[in-house]
Amino acid sequence: MKLLIFFMTLFITNLNAQDYSKEVLAIVLPNNNLKAPLQTQGCKYQKQKWTQLLLTKKSFKEEIKFNNSCDIEGSFSPKMEEFFNAPLKVKGHKNIKSFNLNIKFSIVFEEKPVFLINLKDSYLMTNKNQKIKFKLNYAYYLDLMSKDPLSNPKGGEFELIEVDEKKVNKKIKIK
Repeated sequence: MKLLIFFMTLFITNLNAQDYSKEVLAIVLPNNNLKAPLQTQGCKYQKQKWTQLLLTKKSFKEEIKFNNSCDIEGSFSPKMEEFFNAPLKVKGHKNIKSFNLNIKFSIVFEEKPVFLINLKDSYLMTNKNQKIKFKLNYAYYLDLMSKDPLSNPKGGEFELIEVDEKKVNKKIKIK
């Protein structure tokens, strides 16, 4: 299974908030079909271990390396039901040089099982060394019998918290 990520709609350098949110979503949700300049479709993930994480909550070490269709690199140990850190370098992007994501995955049971992605205390660094803090809450209806268990998004909210220690507090609903 693949990682995940988000959106926005406002300002900053040459990108607006919507563009940054697409970049975040491209990392967290590589199959999101957003036209983001950050390529993650070709990132090599340990798909079987991601599925095992969902089913057994057994953590593992994920290592993602740059390649022609993967613009991120980093290593981390994903967990279920608790926050973990995922520092990621970015290559070849005109504005973004890295992400530091603090992610929590969980599953809740409603009419259908729902996979929740929560990011808090997360930020991206621009090539001009601007620190952009954000958080994200996003959900998918989970179908473990499907080839792509996260193909049915429920939606969520992206919040731009601050840029270079200046409070912004802009929230954007995400479909």
